[in-house]
Amino acid sequence: MDIKGTKKGKTLCLLSGVHGSEVTGVVSLWTFIEHAKKVELHKHLSGRLIVLPALNLPGIKELERYMNGVDLNRAYMDLENESLETMLLKVLEDKILSKSDAVLDFHDSGKRYLLMPHVRADLNFKKASALVEAFGAEFVYNRESREYMLSGYLQKKYKIPVLTIESGGNFRLLDNNLRYTFDGIFSTLRAMKMYPGKNSNFEYKVFNERLAIKAEIDGLVRYFVEPGQLVEKGSRILEVIDLKTMESTVLYADVDAYILGLIDSNAIKVGQKLVHLVCCSKLSRKQTKQFKSGIGDKFQLVKIAM
Repeated sequence: MDIKGTKKGKTLCLLSGVHGSEVTGVVSLWTFIEHAKKVELHKHLSGRLIVLPALNLPGIKELERYMNGVDLNRAYMDLENESLETMLLKVLEDKILSKSDAVLDFHDSGKRYLLMPHVRADLNFKKASALVEAFGAEFVYNRESREYMLSGYLQKKYKIPVLTIESGGNFRLLDNNLRYTFDGIFSTLRAMKMYPGKNSNFEYKVFNERLAIKAEIDGLVRYFVEPGQLVEKGSRILEVIDLKTMESTVLYADVDAYILGLIDSNAIKVGQKLVHLVCCSKLSRKQTKQFKSGIGDKFQLVKIAM
């Protein structure tokens, strides 16, 4: 959908469905389109708002991440290859992305997991940092841009900021996911002076450390937390039941951390990541070692590169 305002202004592109198994953004943007029609958004808009809710339509139909085996958010180093997928990306770049002032790219965790609402950006890129503030994100996953991904590609070639929005997953759109999308879009429009009103000032929290807890048993899990929750050291995170022995084991937090995401199932298998934790400060080797040694033989602590 191409929404042209009544006055001149900037161009914002809203994108979702890059990964076919991530439907939170797809449904959210379709809902936003209906809302924009209902309230006649174009009458209040300055500039141009482009909404592309279902980029990877073949993947969405099959609820699969890839488009004919190609990850559309990892293919920007292979644009010289002649394929249907690269042709799509080239047209998207030439007709829309290269002419945008900013891009909001909506994702979720895909199958099985639920993610807390947050954004991902390279905060060393000033325009990306400004877009984080424009969106009004409370939590930011700070990661270095990668040229083979959309955000890194547009940053290097055009100096265009891309904000990756992560929220929800497991083929479910929850109310808080929809509110997060709508609030972020309108906040960005106001910050870019494309829509009337002003945003409130705030300080966002930056995640600089990520940990995952993997299961070492087949069994059942019960959570005492939910995505986005702050857990303090010593708090209960989850309880697992070993189906072989029917013994239960409780996992406690050994550091203060936020729940980035958790598996949306009570049945677990060996090797599955049960919960992802993020911290605003880097953990020392001593802290990491202490956490690893204290979680017992039913779990395994894994550090994940940001």
